Amino acid sequence: MNATSLVWYALLLVGGTVWGCWLRQHVTRPRDWLPLERPLDLYEVAYLSGGPRRVADTALTRLVDHDALRVSRHGRVHATGRVVTDPTGQVDAVDAHLLALTAVPGGVPADRLVTCLAASPAVDFLGRWLVERGLAAPPADVRRARWLSTTPLHGLAAAMGLHLVLGVGAHRPGLAGLVLVTELFAVLLHQFPPGVATPLGQRVLHDVEEARRTGAAPPPQLAAAMAGAAGQVAVGGLAAHPDSPLRRALSRRGERAWAWCWPSSSSCSSS
Repeated sequence: MNATSLVWYALLLVGGTVWGCWLRQHVTRPRDWLPLERPLDLYEVAYLSGGPRRVADTALTRLVDHDALRVSRHGRVHATGRVVTDPTGQVDAVDAHLLALTAVPGGVPADRLVTCLAASPAVDFLGRWLVERGLAAPPADVRRARWLSTTPLHGLAAAMGLHLVLGVGAHRPGLAGLVLVTELFAVLLHQFPPGVATPLGQRVLHDVEEARRTGAAPPPQLAAAMAGAAGQVAVGGLAAHPDSPLRRALSRRGERAWAWCWPSSSSCSSS
């Protein structure tokens, strides 16, 4: 390829990457919202920090902390029969769904539980509540932005691949390398999902981080998110879990969990 072609390639690569990043940011643009009529809880902060899977990781950590669940070193989760309630004596809908998923003999792999719980009606309802109050972007918009953000890069790679097949043989080694570089950029961009929180939701998360950093008492609506390992996971993900062996057990990735998660069922298969 000549210098002019390389310049055009570089411009298209940078332009496609910038457009993808802009689209991911645009998905959390301000929108109309309802007033916040009650304080946020731990799972809502987790959703704003990392979406449905972060809620599932946080719930799993919380119920393990309260001895309602136990995790083997191989990452299988077993219910102990204990029920965790809030100060009013109610069981959180997310906790109830997670306990139902573990009510099978032999336990269930942690990664399978996380996948099933993240797709559950309880977490979906939580997300819609946050969307209606302007704190989170609609999940469908986040998924769409994640896929569309890489479209220009895939298109550039496809055009170069076509030229590679039909082009001059002397240019093929260089073109093949550029196709690989373009696809690498697309894969890396796809690996980092768009943020869930809107600017208003990001301010809530900033308050959480500021309280954790300074050690100051958090605002009342964020107090629950600061307590114990579950609070650390809610804000920072499983990588922030303070117990290394438990963190490794919860992070184990086995078989493809989605194949075992049935929307119409209250549990995941244990086989």
